[in-house]
Amino acid sequence: HMLCPQEPSTFKFLNFTQNSFTDSVFQNCDTLARLETLILQKNELKDLFKTSLMTKDMLSLETLDVSWNSLEYDRSNGNCSWVGSIVVLNLSSNALTDSVFRCLPPRIKVLDLHNNRIRSIPKDVTGLETLQELNLASNSLAHLPGCGIFSSLSILIIDYNSVSNPSADFFQSCQKIRSLKAGNNPFQCSCELREFIQSVGQVSSDMVEGWPESYKCDYPESYKGTPLKDFQVSELSCNTA
Repeated sequence: HMLCPQEPSTFKFLNFTQNSFTDSVFQNCDTLARLETLILQKNELKDLFKTSLMTKDMLSLETLDVSWNSLEYDRSNGNCSWVGSIVVLNLSSNALTDSVFRCLPPRIKVLDLHNNRIRSIPKDVTGLETLQELNLASNSLAHLPGCGIFSSLSILIIDYNSVSNPSADFFQSCQKIRSLKAGNNPFQCSCELREFIQSVGQVSSDMVEGWPESYKCDYPESYKGTPLKDFQVSELSCNTA
């Protein structure tokens, strides 16, 4: 590929935003071993597997931004070949689905997946113990993920999804969480939601971002627009089986 330097290069930072690069870019390129940051926003990348292969000889790469492409990942067997040095990966505004969690760098700390097509996080995902910050905003997730697979998670952004009934267990499961942004979801104000609202009340006020103004009932119709913090339903009506 013409972009690959012929001699070992000293570049640490490359930004090729808004070009027409395809999946062949930097394939088999072993002269960028000092590159630390690579930005390929707004190109024509389509295959996340090939993106991972592209990095395998970039031995110093820490930050990769491939947002605003058309990336998908369809290899059900896994086996992506990311270089092990990547800690920050921006995959936002692509066409990625749940399978993306099977194709991530092994020591990833900051992962941006907002504005994709993710519906759920596969239960059997492994290797995300180092992940500290996860942005899943503007996807189609119906549930708050627990931290069973994300044991280091401290920041979770999951606003603008389809979470109607967030589990109160979230705060027990996610002991290291410092910031949760989960507003602008279609909350179903029912007995089950009371526990979540109570647990929000028990954590420090700056932990739940956008509370209370971004957290409103979506249904039933009679509560639509009511802030979660003002939603009240009697013990009695909840305990009738």
